[in-house]
Amino acid sequence: MTAATTEKLGTVLDGIRSAVGADRVATDQATRIAYARDLWPLLTLALKEGKVEELPEAVVRPTSEDEVVRIVDLAHRAKVPVVPYGGGSGVCGGAVPVAGGISLDVKRMDRIVAIDEGRLLADVEAGIVGQTLEEQLNARGFTLGHFPSSIYCSTLGGFVAAKSAGQFSSKYGKIEDMVAGVRAVTPGLGVVETGAYVPSGRGPDWTPAFIGSEGTLGVVTRALLRVHRLPEAMRFRGFSFPGMDAAVLAIRKLVQRGMRPSVLRVYDPFDTWMAMRRPNEKPEAKADPTGAAFARRLGLAEREGDDADSYGSEPVGGLGDRLKDVFDRLPNSRSIRDALNARLRPENLPLGTLLRQPRLANAATSLLGSRCLAVVGFEGTQVEVDAAIEELLQIWKVEKGVDLGADPGERWFRTRYHVSFKLPQALERGAWVDTIEVATFWDRLVPLYDEVKRAVADKAVVMAHLSHAYHEGCSIYFTVAGPAGSASEARDTYQRVWDAALDATLRIGGTVTHHHGVGLLKRDWAAREIGPARHLYDALKDALDPHGILNPGKLLPPRA
Repeated sequence: MTAATTEKLGTVLDGIRSAVGADRVATDQATRIAYARDLWPLLTLALKEGKVEELPEAVVRPTSEDEVVRIVDLAHRAKVPVVPYGGGSGVCGGAVPVAGGISLDVKRMDRIVAIDEGRLLADVEAGIVGQTLEEQLNARGFTLGHFPSSIYCSTLGGFVAAKSAGQFSSKYGKIEDMVAGVRAVTPGLGVVETGAYVPSGRGPDWTPAFIGSEGTLGVVTRALLRVHRLPEAMRFRGFSFPGMDAAVLAIRKLVQRGMRPSVLRVYDPFDTWMAMRRPNEKPEAKADPTGAAFARRLGLAEREGDDADSYGSEPVGGLGDRLKDVFDRLPNSRSIRDALNARLRPENLPLGTLLRQPRLANAATSLLGSRCLAVVGFEGTQVEVDAAIEELLQIWKVEKGVDLGADPGERWFRTRYHVSFKLPQALERGAWVDTIEVATFWDRLVPLYDEVKRAVADKAVVMAHLSHAYHEGCSIYFTVAGPAGSASEARDTYQRVWDAALDATLRIGGTVTHHHGVGLLKRDWAAREIGPARHLYDALKDALDPHGILNPGKLLPPRA
């Protein structure tokens, strides 16, 4: 940083201290390091080796929209970058301060301003954490219906910025279906109101422009949210299908019939096997998805014996004989045989060995068979959910679905956040794990699944599940894992996996991002996907952020 730049930033920070108080402006090294990244695995791997890519020059914590206006105005006049920051739970590098500047933490703006029970709209500040928001709504008899796996550490502003989806999206939709309007602070036009915030309702609704913009067009400070009254009842069901083709056809027919389950998920054979955990194991992290009182009222509070991502207890011991010959060909086969003798618990398998032989490990999954687990859940009145389950049973009986009863679904519901707490363990055991969420139309869905798996099979172990189903298509959520090794080795493998997966997605005609956002990770593919529409974004950027200070370098590559 040049002397002139340092002086300019110092002047801005002095102005900000006068506006919000010196105690809410931090410039110490520890705080700056904490705000230098989100949970993008590539940055986590670097941090493990003591490397931090970029640091903000300061972290500022406003408590009101008026303070955000003053901060953004000061930064705009001096052309100092501003990176909006919520919970830091993003996984695409969307909160990395690539140009330094100010990290603007909005978490102290965390109130439910008002609830309009007549219109079922809640006016909420952007810094509120998702679980806190849901619990406060539950206490007043409402739900937002938005349950991302990051709900305990992500904010409403982050949901809007990344175009988030929750686990109940089949009923409630994604965040863009829940937001009726936003208030955003922009450098060029000041505070902008959209949608239901505009009393007259005249003119086009610019709300969609801010949803998914990742803080590059404005700092979202509040949102009007469509809320719902808490359901009276909830029922789940599990099914087994003979393969991915049959499972995809089944969920397509269900959705296009007009049924709206809260939960609709299908796991490929590998992910299905990984889910088959043994009973009588204590969970490592407790999670109560809808608030303790609501879950207990439905009889779905956690029980002793629930394990992370656990859907059933079917034995897989017989699988050992079929896999033994394959694993014997790997180095360190004795440790693998020991794992087999321990009844093939996935967490006991030697990750370092398996992940260095990804093609062989992926090929071995063909021995698991082709059965796919499906989990379905309905909400509503008791009469409505009972009728929906009966209709579901009739539809999927025709589609070769085998009814597994309520346990797989109820077990999923009680433990559905546990997997997030297990990911750091993989890093400690010498592996990196990431997720790739893409989507496409129904007729391209199985080809997309096959193409992405082929593209990454020689680089990483891969599995997938389907969720977030729509009238016209569905999302595929791939989980990929590779050896951490050295930072340079991990970075190389990681980048090759993403290159291959997203290239394959564009070849098939899918979208490269569904609900995790774009950030730094996917911006080149995002530009390829939208083509000339890039110019529309640039025009809006010029009007709202003339000096380009808001979250520079994200969403799309810099203009030539």
